[in-house]
Amino acid sequence: MQNRRKTGVYGWALAKAGFIVAGPNHPGTTSGDSTPADTPKLWERTHDLSAVIDRLTTDPHWSGAIDKDRIGVVGFSLGGAAAMEITGARANLEAYARYCDSYKKWDCAWYAGRRGYVDDKPVEVDKVDLRKVDRVRFEQSNLDRRIKSAVLVDPGLAQAYDAQSLNEIAIPMNFINLGSGGTIPAAVIASGLAALSPNGSYATIAGADHFSFLPECKQGAAALLKSFGEVDPICDDGNGRSRADVHSELIKLVREALWRSLKERS
Repeated sequence: MQNRRKTGVYGWALAKAGFIVAGPNHPGTTSGDSTPADTPKLWERTHDLSAVIDRLTTDPHWSGAIDKDRIGVVGFSLGGAAAMEITGARANLEAYARYCDSYKKWDCAWYAGRRGYVDDKPVEVDKVDLRKVDRVRFEQSNLDRRIKSAVLVDPGLAQAYDAQSLNEIAIPMNFINLGSGGTIPAAVIASGLAALSPNGSYATIAGADHFSFLPECKQGAAALLKSFGEVDPICDDGNGRSRADVHSELIKLVREALWRSLKERS
């Protein structure tokens, strides 16, 4: 969520052989095209995800390779928030607004305005009043019952979710935080979410931070990003552990979670 240019990643495990399909871009909340005003509109993201599943499960070139009873979703950051909602989690607007009344970092700092991105260029933007977000849409159910398993890595809007909605999610919800102990920001901490989910699990990856999910940076990338005005430490994991090593552990956790939960349905 804090990263303005990489606002969420998804994948699906939805084939008989277990292949992964990358998620779509979302205008207004995707790399190079992201504004604070569009960020809370998770209903647009879940609609996009369901539309992709619609297409793949009916397209003659793909449908034969897809087991409709074994569709899983993997989401990171804002993508993790959308993945939560498509599994049945519902957000509470007032609870989220109250959280940002006192928390001034990460997602809440983003809503404070000043900068967004359009067509890969920074633009000046106004502050977002969360209480003026479309409450009906923000709090609606975006459940797609075709999803049978979810892996949620540093899910965004972690402070917004209604506890009862999480209590009602029957599928496996595998939460992963990048970091450990007090290093995990309130914006994405998922231990409480896992505890509320009847089939929830929780894991952390020590020596990592939120940006460790992103690809390894090439030489000179940090300086280049700084020259563009990027303020987030996208290339700095800062914990003495290589990003490749973090990726290896994360891939193992995601693979095991999907294999365990989706294989059991075969």
